[in-house]
Amino acid sequence: MKITLDTFIDSLQSSLRVAYLNSRQTELTVRCPYCGDSDNINHGHLNIKVDDEECVVWRCVRCDTSGFVTPQFIRNLKITNDIAIRFAHKNSINASKIYKKVKTSITGPSKFRDILIPITDDTESIEKLEYVQDRLGVKISLQDAVNRYKMILNLEELWKCNHWMKMQENPQMMRMLADYGVGFLSIDKSKIIFRDVYGWNWSKRYFNYNIHGYIPDSSSIYTISKNINLLSTNMEVIIAEGILDVMGIALNILPAGWENNQNLFIINAAGKSYVKSINLVRSYGFLDFNLRIFTDNDVNNGFFIKIKKRDPILYRKKIEINRNIFSKKENDFGLPLHKIKLQRGRI
Repeated sequence: MKITLDTFIDSLQSSLRVAYLNSRQTELTVRCPYCGDSDNINHGHLNIKVDDEECVVWRCVRCDTSGFVTPQFIRNLKITNDIAIRFAHKNSINASKIYKKVKTSITGPSKFRDILIPITDDTESIEKLEYVQDRLGVKISLQDAVNRYKMILNLEELWKCNHWMKMQENPQMMRMLADYGVGFLSIDKSKIIFRDVYGWNWSKRYFNYNIHGYIPDSSSIYTISKNINLLSTNMEVIIAEGILDVMGIALNILPAGWENNQNLFIINAAGKSYVKSINLVRSYGFLDFNLRIFTDNDVNNGFFIKIKKRDPILYRKKIEINRNIFSKKENDFGLPLHKIKLQRGRI
């Protein structure tokens, strides 16, 4: 039998109790073996992209683990189907070729190319910057918007400054991102995380544009640009859910001079991917760090207690949990200061 993407999909659906295609037939959803998935045994969160036979990738939207479809991935799903394993072996070969294309030997084996972000002062750029300023209730200079907050206000000018970039989405989507989205560069320079500025009914508030195409293990995590001291014995790590939450904390809650504090590291959790964010922090090799989490009110302390119990390092630490209890509707941190009423606790 010839091993194709269709036969691979059939093999997974025949081997797994939960394996269903989305309405566009572009993703096959299964239960995640890495985070254990949700309590609903009939629903999965791990999506396998099945719209490109050249290279099949997967990502769990619950724990943000991702990767290529490999024989080990198939074994982790507890599948012994020969068709699935043979397809995964062929896919692994294709994956290794893709990695060689997008990684650069200059910046190291685990980093993507540097990206030059232009400072643009056209009407559209100013309008997008004003959206962020209005959301947070603060003034941000164009220089800080680009250099400190890695904001991309003009996508066309970004492309002119980085001639090597290739279009990874269809022209209609690219035009929508350029016209209606303000972008933020991810921590590893693999993605532009776009926020819908004008409320044009995107399927979600944020859209991750993959600069090199979708590459597993690339990050949708964002951090503010600042110097940090890797050898600090009292590093303070702040994690919040969204990019505007991170900016709101920095601009409205932290004391003046935070940008010069080399013992302060601020990142977002790309939604609720706190485990991935914590693991990224640990990969920096800090000698020690204190963890402060700024969370929306739809995440209870039990969620963080589970994370703490599973982590031998965090288990011995006190974790500070911060919530905005201003109102049920406005309970995040991407807001003006007068709409933030801080409640602190520890677990």
